[in-house]
Amino acid sequence: MKFKARILFVVLAVFVSTGVFAQQRLAVRSPHHFELSCENCHTPDADTPYGVGELTDNINQLCTSSDCHNLDPALNHPVDITPQGTVPSDLPLDDRSRLTCLTCHDELGSSDDLEDYSNTNTEHFLRRPAGMEFCASCHTTMSTGDLRAQTHWQASSRAHLAAMTPRSSGFDAFADFDTQDDDPFVSRIDHESRMCLTCHDDISTTISDSGETAGQKKIRWESMSSHPIGMDYADKALQKAGSYSYPISDDRIRLFNGRVGCGSCHSPYAKTENNLVVRLESNQLCRRCHNL
Repeated sequence: MKFKARILFVVLAVFVSTGVFAQQRLAVRSPHHFELSCENCHTPDADTPYGVGELTDNINQLCTSSDCHNLDPALNHPVDITPQGTVPSDLPLDDRSRLTCLTCHDELGSSDDLEDYSNTNTEHFLRRPAGMEFCASCHTTMSTGDLRAQTHWQASSRAHLAAMTPRSSGFDAFADFDTQDDDPFVSRIDHESRMCLTCHDDISTTISDSGETAGQKKIRWESMSSHPIGMDYADKALQKAGSYSYPISDDRIRLFNGRVGCGSCHSPYAKTENNLVVRLESNQLCRRCHNL
């Protein structure tokens, strides 16, 4: 009887310890800052702490799949490219010396950061504080002969120009207007457009006045060489119902505090002529807003 009791005790002890181990394993917190099934990106591997193995695809493909990040090439820094300069060691390249999403972003950013990450220097889990200095750490060493590539990073200092996830609804691009400007017209121009016009001083554009007459509009249009900026898109669209697409369905067309800016049609990352986010052929770009 005692022998049977000992066997039962051993069996129970093994069962309990196995259960505790299993609970501990299940309680291990994911090293990532997002909540997705491990199988979305990894092969299963029971011998690892998290039960996962190698990545199932190129990391850039994984970042832009599984309903994670919306990264249109026209609005985002390129990846899978070999930098033409020196990249700091804390910004890792892949095994073929190419730039990836993980060059700038740390996929193992502590989950604890989620509670207050917007108030830290690692917003979006960047490996360095965001801003001009981050971009300069690589771009000042680039040996490219393309003058636009050398200057555009200084005008933008952002790798992603639009919402990065499907859940980021209501995104308003770089909306930091200078509300202290005494000129009511200049105050309507967003920062990005001001940066553009600093270099592109050969461009003649205008800012419409909501109370202008048809005659005033004709004179204004005759005086400019480029599309006007600074107007409230919703205002214009609702004033002329049927003439405009409202709301704009193409995410590549960015508005700035609801207003049209240079970045509504252009992006330093677009590979088209004049860096247009949509080609001009057959009025493709114009039709994104205008019902022609």
